[in-house]
Amino acid sequence: MDNVEEIDKKFNEKKNGTKAIIIFVLLIIIAIGAAAGYFILNSKPKAIMKNFVNKVSNKNNVEKIENIDMDVSLSAKLDSDDAQTKLAFKELSKCILKIGTQFNIKDKQETIEFGLDYDNKDVIDAQVILDKENAYAYFDGIYDKYIKVDIGEDALKELNKSMELMGNENIKAYNEETIDILKTVLNEKIDKSEDITQENTTIKISDKEKKVKVSTIKLSSEEFINVMSDFYLKLSEAKMYENDENAKESIKKAADELKKLTVNKEDYIKISIYTEGIDNKFAGLNFTIYVKEQDVNLNMELLKSSSNSYEYMISGDTKGANITIATGEIKIEEEINNKEEQKEKIIITAEIPATITGDSKISAEITIDTHTKINSQIEKIDTTNSVNIEEITQEEIISMVEKLQKRPLIGDIITSLMNTSILNNTSDLVENTQKGNTDSL
Repeated sequence: MDNVEEIDKKFNEKKNGTKAIIIFVLLIIIAIGAAAGYFILNSKPKAIMKNFVNKVSNKNNVEKIENIDMDVSLSAKLDSDDAQTKLAFKELSKCILKIGTQFNIKDKQETIEFGLDYDNKDVIDAQVILDKENAYAYFDGIYDKYIKVDIGEDALKELNKSMELMGNENIKAYNEETIDILKTVLNEKIDKSEDITQENTTIKISDKEKKVKVSTIKLSSEEFINVMSDFYLKLSEAKMYENDENAKESIKKAADELKKLTVNKEDYIKISIYTEGIDNKFAGLNFTIYVKEQDVNLNMELLKSSSNSYEYMISGDTKGANITIATGEIKIEEEINNKEEQKEKIIITAEIPATITGDSKISAEITIDTHTKINSQIEKIDTTNSVNIEEITQEEIISMVEKLQKRPLIGDIITSLMNTSILNNTSDLVENTQKGNTDSL
C-alpha cells in the first residue's frame, strides 16, 4: 500500500514538473514570437523611416539662454598633381579662416567676428557689432575707432526680435515644439506615401562588404514643397507665436509663397536609409535629386564606417553617363559635450578627379573646429568711441590702406591693384598726350 502511494506521489510530481516545463517552453515561444513580431514590424520601410525621423532631437537642454559665444575656425590642406596648382595650394594651405558670433542677450548686443591668418600672422581681424539702435564695424590694428554704419531699421528690428526669443525663459520648450512639429509633418507624409520601397543589397564600406536593408521614399518636387509648406503652416500655429501676430503672418506668407512656386512634376527627390541587423542599426544614407529638364541625377551617398566616421561619394548621372564628382571621409571628434558647452572637430577629406576640374586631380583635407559656450560671461562692448562712416577723413583712409599694405597676403593684393591702377592711368595719359600732339599737327 505504501508503495502504491509512493508511486502515485512520484507520478504527480513528475506530472507537475512536466506541466511547468510545458508552461516555461510556451512562455519562451510567446516571447520569441513577440520579439520576432516587433522586429518584423520595425523592419517595415515606413517604420524604419519614422524611427530615423524620431531620433532627431534638440541637443541643447539649457533651460534659459542669457549669452551664446560661438567660435569656428576653418583650415585646409590642399594638393594637386599639377605643378602650378600645387604651388598655389601650398600658399592657400597657410590660411586659417576664423568666424565668431556672440549673442549678449541681456544687453541686446550681437558681435560677429571675422579673422584671417596667413602663415601664423594676422591678415585681417574685424568685428561687426549690432545693438538695439546701431551697427558698428571695427578693424583691429587698422583703425582705432568703431565705425558706425547704417544697415536699416528693419534689420535692427529683426535682431531685437531674435534676442527676445533666445532670451525667453521658455526657449527650451520653443525649440522642442519646433522639432516636434517637424517630426509630425514628416511622419504624416511617410504614413500617407504610396511610393516607399525596400530591398536587400550589399554595399562596400572601407573595402569590406556589408549586407544592408535599403528603405527608400520618393517625393516629387510638388510633394516636397507641400511638406515644407505644411511645416510652415503648423509652425505658425505654434504656442511660441500665439502672442506675435506679425510672426504668424510672416510664416504663413512663407507657406503661401512656397505653394505658388511653379515646378516640374517629373522632378523628384529620393531618400534611402541603409540599416543592418535585426535591430536595424543605421548604416548609411543616400540622397538623389533628379531634374527632368536637364535630365540630370545628382547623388550623394553617406556610409557609416565607424562610430564617428562616414565615407561619402557625390556623383552625377547625365544622359546615361555616370560621373564621380568627389569622394572622401567625414570624421567628427567631440572633445566637450554638455548642456552649456560643446567643442568638436570635423575633418573632411575630398578627392576631386581631373574629369571634374578639367585639369588635374585635387586632394583636400578641411578641418573645422567649433566651440560653443552658452551662458558664459560676455562683457558689453563699449562703442562710445565711434565715428560715422561719412566722417572718416581722407588722411585716415590713406593711413588704413598703408597699414593694410603691411599685412601679409592682403598687402600684396592692394599693391598689385594700385600698380594696375597706376599703369592704366599712365597709359591713358600717354594716349591722350599722343592724341593731342596729332590733333595739333
